[in-house]
Amino acid sequence: MQPKKHAAIIKAWADGATIERYSIEQKTWVDEPWPMFMDDLQYRIKEENVIRRQIYMDTLGNVICVPCVNPHNCNIEFVFSSSGLLEGVKRI
Repeated sequence: MQPKKHAAIIKAWADGATIERYSIEQKTWVDEPWPMFMDDLQYRIKEENVIRRQIYMDTLGNVICVPCVNPHNCNIEFVFSSSGLLEGVKRI
C-alpha cells in the first residue's frame, strides 16, 4: 500500500511539530497552525534555529570567539537557522 503524500508530515504534526505551508503569494514558508494537508499544497516541518553560546574575548585588538565549556562563562549568543545562516547575535 502506498502512503499518502503528506503522511510523514501528518505524523510529525500529530507528535507536536510545527508545520509550515509554502505561500505562493508571499513566496516564502508560513506557519500553518491548522494544516489541511491538501495534495496541491507544499508542507514541511518548521526548521528550528540553532543557538550557540560562546565566549567573546578581545586580546590586544584580536577578536576571538570560542565555544563555552561552562554555560556561566558565556557572554555572547549566536542564533543560526537550520540551513546555517546567521539569524542574530546578542550579548548575554
